[in-house]
Amino acid sequence: MNRNFVFKNVLTDDCLFHTNSSRSNSDNLFDPLPYPSHFRVTPEHPLKQKPNATHCIFGLLCLILFIGTGCGNQSSEPSVKTKQKSQALFIDNTVKTNIEFRHQAGNPHDYFMPRDMGSGVGLIDYNLDGLLDIYLLQNAGPDSGFKNQLYRQNHDGAFENVSNQSGLDIDGYNMGVAIGDISNDGYPDVLVTGYQSTRLFLNQQGKRFVEVSQSSNINNKGWSTSASFLDFDRDGWLDIVIANYVEYAPTELCHGSDGKPEFCGPDGFPSATSKLYRNTGKNAVFEDVSIDSGLAMHPGPGLGVVCLDFDGDHWPDIFFADDARPNRLFINQQNGKYKEEALKRGLALDAMGQTKANMGVAVGDIDNNGMVDLFVTHLATERHNLWHQEPPGFFTDRTASFGLNQSAWRGTGFGAVMADFDNDTDLDIAFVNGDIRASSGNPVTGQSKIDPFWMNYAQRNQLFSNNGGGAIQ
Repeated sequence: MNRNFVFKNVLTDDCLFHTNSSRSNSDNLFDPLPYPSHFRVTPEHPLKQKPNATHCIFGLLCLILFIGTGCGNQSSEPSVKTKQKSQALFIDNTVKTNIEFRHQAGNPHDYFMPRDMGSGVGLIDYNLDGLLDIYLLQNAGPDSGFKNQLYRQNHDGAFENVSNQSGLDIDGYNMGVAIGDISNDGYPDVLVTGYQSTRLFLNQQGKRFVEVSQSSNINNKGWSTSASFLDFDRDGWLDIVIANYVEYAPTELCHGSDGKPEFCGPDGFPSATSKLYRNTGKNAVFEDVSIDSGLAMHPGPGLGVVCLDFDGDHWPDIFFADDARPNRLFINQQNGKYKEEALKRGLALDAMGQTKANMGVAVGDIDNNGMVDLFVTHLATERHNLWHQEPPGFFTDRTASFGLNQSAWRGTGFGAVMADFDNDTDLDIAFVNGDIRASSGNPVTGQSKIDPFWMNYAQRNQLFSNNGGGAIQ
């Protein structure tokens, strides 16, 4: 079947900007199914719900919030839709929410690589009052005094800073956050990734959090970027997968093309090994099964990670977006083992057979064919990729045919999300941008709150509207 789909860039300069945020996207939301709720599933692809466990919860560096959509056009040739964008889809409502937070990355003049890679944010209903709260990460380093902040949402839509005594007010080079109920008590727990730090916090029935990193055996001292909860062995207990980046050497100094000091990229550093921890179901204790499962056999500079049933067998698989390396896709063998099959299934490389600076990951059924597709962000000098699934379990780079290579301006993309922002039943794509090299040509103006050092790294965010057919407007 020949399908033509169109994406229109509808994010204007009135929207919020992303300056110094991590290369990958999402936080976690609860869903009892292998697919998030906004995926349309046909009878040919039934899903089985398993009690007491969340099969796959997404944990990338920046938040992805999935918004439910209805079923799209069922015909083989979807009708062309036109959308008149007479006003912005979003407004900046920060002042009314009482959220006062400024991300801190410490002294950037030392060009310490983790400084331009953080940080993420999480939405979590930690007290089960039916309202999503916000957890914001800092990246200024240990003993910096700049701590993560937890804002509780009130029923009037405003937020209250409840960081003190929450147990989550920690400092460090914090990168990403994943949220899931590891103890099956109904309350969401929190995992925070970072440079030389991976920390797990147990929810005390909505009152506060207690760190259990040491007692839980989560011993991951590398540079962890993203994480996700999943029940990989389907025993009813959430396990943890962690994307580790590179074996960074702070003594290594890097320079730009002009010879001036600049932040290093992943080249020149060995790729790190991803981690998989199995929940024993006893007192929040985990077992490191990275080697036994097969993940340790295939290291990679992971930035984004997402867990889904990619091959339709109702067992959660694992996809890693790897910076400047081929992506990895681990297929669950249903016996505690994983097999790496990204190249076989079309997700390792782009349509030209090349690898890119794979960073953020967004997932969703972009054309309503009942199968999940993947969108991955890259550098401004590259093209972001949309891998379309069809036939089941196999993917094709359809970036050009979906119109996503026609943007008049490109930034360096980090966190990404597929969601129906305009309620037309088609999933749209949004992502945040931020350069990794200083450039005076970045189109950001009037951002007085940005540290002068980061002004040449700041870039505007982008949102592409899925019109269902036609041409990019």
